[in-house]
Amino acid sequence: MVKGVSKRVIVVKAPLNNIFEEAIFVIKDSALPQTSVNSERIIHEACMVANAYVKKHCKATKQVLGVSVSAFAAAGAALTGIAWFLYVMVK
Repeated sequence: MVKGVSKRVIVVKAPLNNIFEEAIFVIKDSALPQTSVNSERIIHEACMVANAYVKKHCKATKQVLGVSVSAFAAAGAALTGIAWFLYVMVK
């Protein structure tokens, strides 16, 4: 048990997520005495930190001509299926 330690935290719940339950941000003690720090600014900073982490550690979906690569793959598979079907029907 830890005694004499008090931290202020923001707990962000993750709705509709099967892996993560919540994210916890610990607020610096030096930030609290400042009068310009309000709850809206704290939430904004937490969002900026989370977004920066995601941009740094998560690969962006590649796009070609404004369409994602997975969409091109799905379209290719569909066209292949249609071509196969037409070949079987004509033969």
